[in-house]
Amino acid sequence: MNGSMNGGPFDWIRRMGVHEAYHLSPINRLIHWICIPIELAAVLKLFALVPAPRDLSLLAIVLVGAVYVAADVVGGAVMLALLLVLRALVLPWTTGRLVLDAVMAALAFGAAFTFQTRVGHGVFERGVDDTAMNLAELAETRNPIPTLLVFAYHGFELLFALGYRPGLSQAIARHRNAELGRMRDDPRRT
Repeated sequence: MNGSMNGGPFDWIRRMGVHEAYHLSPINRLIHWICIPIELAAVLKLFALVPAPRDLSLLAIVLVGAVYVAADVVGGAVMLALLLVLRALVLPWTTGRLVLDAVMAALAFGAAFTFQTRVGHGVFERGVDDTAMNLAELAETRNPIPTLLVFAYHGFELLFALGYRPGLSQAIARHRNAELGRMRDDPRRT
């Protein structure tokens, strides 16, 4: 169900290790723990605003939640619960004007994402960021699952800090350390 310790379903264990190599600063991680829920809430609000026969925010939660649970049952369930709580929090927030609500949600996402990348990575990681790498992979493969899992990594990190699945945490750390070695050996890095 959780796949092997080498990569897991969707190769998420290796991918999370690589992702962690770009998130070493405790302040940057804190920024992510604050900004990612804002980003997720904004996206859920945008989906909820789309006039459709079904609430697209619930459909998105079901689809993304299935990916998270397939990666790790407990971690995925925690992320699924977070998504449901965020949806419950943002649905009542409305101006009564669809376009204005959509603009406000988009601005909230943009502000959180910009702060996360410009301050979190730009300042506290000294410019080291994997966002471009993740987006390039998405464009190349057209597979959204690795990008969707990025949002769960910081939640999974909190579970590992609480002692959840130490062997899995160690496997992820091995991939992080391997990526750090590749980053040090990259002649394009200063």
